[in-house]
Amino acid sequence: MSLILNDADIMTGVELIDKHHLKYFSIANNLLARIEDKAKNEHLFKELNAYVVYHFDTEEEFMDKFNYDKTPQHKEQHEFFKNKIKELSYLYLVTGSLDEDAKNKISSALIDWFVNHIQVVDRRLCNFILEHSRTDTGIVEKLRYKLHDFIFKHGDHGPTSSFPA
Repeated sequence: MSLILNDADIMTGVELIDKHHLKYFSIANNLLARIEDKAKNEHLFKELNAYVVYHFDTEEEFMDKFNYDKTPQHKEQHEFFKNKIKELSYLYLVTGSLDEDAKNKISSALIDWFVNHIQVVDRRLCNFILEHSRTDTGIVEKLRYKLHDFIFKHGDHGPTSSFPA
């Protein structure tokens, strides 16, 4: 079980966020490709959970800093997804094996929900960030710093839309 995504489906126009999303899908793909390997998946579920928290914290930092008008709804979705990841981890790691229905639930939660979240909720946030970046050089510098830090820690995860120079 593996995922092939069209980058255009998940690009938001904010390079940092796009690279975060590509890293997320890399981890999710590794997990789905090795769904039968419990030893590897325990590590991958932990990595996925930690990465989701890291990514959502980054988005929420920008929401709070710039008084994003949809912050409560966006954060609510983040909490839902963090809980879903924990639930799936528990389901998989406690039972130790998965039937086809459970595999489909994991795939649907890890991929379908996240893609939909990006296409609707994150794009709205990124449009807000891009709009504010035209008038607030602080956000541009903060994004650049976080992008360089991310690349240093996680590597460059493929082509993305560029952020204003």
